[in-house]
Amino acid sequence: MSQNENGDKNTDNFLASLKSLRKIYNLSQKEMAEKLYMSESSYCRKENGKSQFTQSDIEIITKIFECPYHIMVKGIKNCLNRQ
Repeated sequence: MSQNENGDKNTDNFLASLKSLRKIYNLSQKEMAEKLYMSESSYCRKENGKSQFTQSDIEIITKIFECPYHIMVKGIKNCLNRQ
């Protein structure tokens, strides 16, 4: 698997974990957007993989869910097992 394919898989896993955690925490896309200081439409594009989160965005997200990026890319179960 190439570096790019691995990066894409990590991104896909991160986004899937993010969406699941957001729902588990009962947060709307609008609420997440507010926490990240962006518009709801920008957040929606990023959560759906049409645009990329910045490093700063990812740092805020991992703090919100108390789950580091390297754990989020391993999947939602790994994040929940840390709780």
